[in-house]
Amino acid sequence: MVIFLVFIFIFLSRVLFLSISPAFFDSLEYLRLFALPSLGEALKQVHYPIHPLWVMAGWLFNKIPFSTTLYKIEFLNAILGTLSCFFIYKIAREFSDKNRSLLITLICAFTPYFWLSQINVLYEPLLGVFLLGSFYFFLKNKLFPAAVFSAGAFLVSSTALIYLVFFAGWFLKKRDLKGFGVLGGGMLLGVLGYLGILGLRGIPAGEFFLVLAAGNSILGKLKLEGVMFFVRGARNSFLVFFEYLTVPVGIVLICLIKRTKKYFFSWIACFLLLNTIWHAGMFGRTGLFLILAPVFLLVKIKRELILKVILVFLIIFSGFKVLPYHFEKIPFVLEKEYLENNFTKQNPLVVVGAYEEPYFKDSFDLLILNSPKTNLNEIKKKINSSLGEKRMVLMTSQAVSVPYWQYDGMNFHILSKRKKYPTTQGGELIDFFEKEALPWQNNSLKIFILGKKIDR
Repeated sequence: MVIFLVFIFIFLSRVLFLSISPAFFDSLEYLRLFALPSLGEALKQVHYPIHPLWVMAGWLFNKIPFSTTLYKIEFLNAILGTLSCFFIYKIAREFSDKNRSLLITLICAFTPYFWLSQINVLYEPLLGVFLLGSFYFFLKNKLFPAAVFSAGAFLVSSTALIYLVFFAGWFLKKRDLKGFGVLGGGMLLGVLGYLGILGLRGIPAGEFFLVLAAGNSILGKLKLEGVMFFVRGARNSFLVFFEYLTVPVGIVLICLIKRTKKYFFSWIACFLLLNTIWHAGMFGRTGLFLILAPVFLLVKIKRELILKVILVFLIIFSGFKVLPYHFEKIPFVLEKEYLENNFTKQNPLVVVGAYEEPYFKDSFDLLILNSPKTNLNEIKKKINSSLGEKRMVLMTSQAVSVPYWQYDGMNFHILSKRKKYPTTQGGELIDFFEKEALPWQNNSLKIFILGKKIDR
C-alpha cells in the first residue's frame, strides 16, 4: 500500500503541474508533427537525428480523443516519468531495503530537471524509461527484454550509444561481458530499425552516421575547438552536476563518491562526453538519465533522517524551478503575444534569434540571426529596404545577445565569448541602425524599433 501511494504521489506531482505553454525549442515542431494525419509524414518531416520512437509514441498518443495536443503529450510524459521512477525503485531494491529504496526513488523523482522534463514536451522521459528498463532487466538476468529496451533507447535518441561507456564500466567491473554484449547488441537492433526509417525518407544507408551526428559530432567538435573541447566539457559537466542535483546535494554526493569505485571512472567519462555534445537547453539535458547514477550513492548514508531532509529540500527547491511552468507562460510566448496584440496590423519585419523562430514564424515576417540560413549583409539590405518603404522593423534583445546569453524555457544560459567572435551577429547589426526600446520588458527581454542607418 505504501509503495502504491508513493507512486500515486509521484504521478500527481507530474500531471497536476503540466506546463501551460510549449517551453523548449523543439516543442512546437513536435506538437505540429504529432497533429499530422499520417505517421509516415511525421517521420519524414522531423529534423535530424529524427528520434523515431518518440515521434511514433507522441503521434499515437495524440490520437486519443481528449484535450489539446500540448496537454496530451505532457500527460504522456507524466506517465513515462512515473514509469521511470518505478524502474528506479526496482533497481534500488537490488541494492537496498524497501524504505530506503522508496526514499532514493523520491529523491530521484524530485531532482529539479528530472521532474521538469516530465511536465514538458521533450523526448527525455521516454529515453529514461528505456535506459533504466534495460539496466533493470539486465540486473534481473532477463536478457531478451534488456536487449529490446536497449534497442528502444537508441530509437528514441542516438545519444543512447554514449551511455554504453557507462554500461561498459559497470559490466567490466563485474566481469560480465555477456551483459554488455546484450545491451550493445540491442542497440545494434535499434540501428537496423533506424536504417528502415532512413529508407522511408529516401536517405541512403551510407549517410547513416551523418544523420546521427546532425550537429552533435564529437569528432567534429574536437577538430573545431581543439583543447577547448575538453575545457568546455569539464565546465559544462560542473554546471550540469550542481544545477541538476542542486549544490548541497551535489556536495554530499561528491563526498560519497570515494566510497565506491564500481563505476566512477566510466560514469565520469560518459558524463563528460555527453556534456561536450550539447549543453544548451536545461544545462545538458542529454545527461538526464546519467545524473541519476550518483544518486544511488545515497544508499551509503546509514541514517534515513538525512535522506528525508534531502528529499524535503529537493521538493521545496525544485518547486521553484518547476511550478512557474504551470502558472506562467514562458518568456518567448509572452513576447509573441505582446507583439501580436500590439503590432499585427502594422505587419512589421521582425528580427529574432534562432531560438525564437519557432514561436514567431507563423505570425510575422522574420529575419533570423544565428542560424545556418543567416546572411548578415542580406539582412542589412532587407532592413534598409523596409525602412525606406516606411515599414516598421522590430528587433528582439535575444537577437542581440544570442548565443552568449539566451533563454530556454524559463532559464537563461550564459556562454563564454570566444576571441574569434568577440560580438554577436545581432550586436553588430543593432549598432548599424538607430534604435528605440519599446515600453515592454519581461524576464530581461526587450524589443527595439529600428530606425535609419547610422553613418560611420
